[in-house]
Amino acid sequence: MKHFLHRWIPWLLLLSTGVGFVDSVLIHWEIASRQPINCFVVKGCTDVLLSPYNNIFGISLAYIGMVFYAGLAVLLVAYMRSKKKVFEYWYGAGIGCGIAFSFYLFIVQGFVLGSFCSYCLLSLMNMVVAGALYVSWGGVRRRIIAV
Repeated sequence: MKHFLHRWIPWLLLLSTGVGFVDSVLIHWEIASRQPINCFVVKGCTDVLLSPYNNIFGISLAYIGMVFYAGLAVLLVAYMRSKKKVFEYWYGAGIGCGIAFSFYLFIVQGFVLGSFCSYCLLSLMNMVVAGALYVSWGGVRRRIIAV
């Protein structure tokens, strides 16, 4: 069972980066459509995605998200192919930054904008799940080495 988990967690993490990338692409399409943005769980996507908080130095967070998730995928694949710890550590640092930034955006949505975006909440949940998988992956590895 231990080896099964150790083998599949990197693939689940890679799936998580794919979900995040697709979420970022969908956000970009919604913004680019210049139409009212459809939320699928909560109401407020238009308010959030068209707010000034949706860009950093004039760059859309959707583009930054696409690059971020693509970078995570590259680091994860590099680790899976080479087993070099440096790729795993950088991936973990990326996940940590992603979780922190997602929570920051959650706070902005709730306390500054007073609206929530379904796509943004999906991104937050995706980052939390990826973080939990990453932490458990390390825990599984330590238990396998201890045996």
